[in-house]
Amino acid sequence: MSFARDAILRDEGKLYLGRPQSRSHEDMATYLLTCDSAMMPTVVDALHLSLTYGSRYPQPPYGAQPLFAHAVKVVLREHRIAYDFIEGKMIEKESQELHHEVVVPILRRVSGRSWWEPVESAHQDALGELGRGDTLRVLTSR
Repeated sequence: MSFARDAILRDEGKLYLGRPQSRSHEDMATYLLTCDSAMMPTVVDALHLSLTYGSRYPQPPYGAQPLFAHAVKVVLREHRIAYDFIEGKMIEKESQELHHEVVVPILRRVSGRSWWEPVESAHQDALGELGRGDTLRVLTSR
């Protein structure tokens, strides 16, 4: 969980998620239970990243990633949350039809390809800048 916590701290530019004196596992567990619903996609992405890259062992526990992905998909579907979990990413669904006809096939084709990583990184950076209100910077820095 500390890998997931560190990923969120980096993304959000924070020093801690909840209380400054808490240990990393406690901080992450508390945040997971109390964070604003708008932050939940970030939390899920970070937890998936920790299963993929954050293990102390050469590989994460066998089957952990598919089980996690399945559990996330079930919760999203059962609660009719306008997100899907595809290729390890929380994807907001603006239109179910558009999402299934266009977004899902594209993400499956481009994920994991080296040329896509800089595009995805620039896109995520731009979204972060927009979220912080840096609209002019988004338009001029690309």
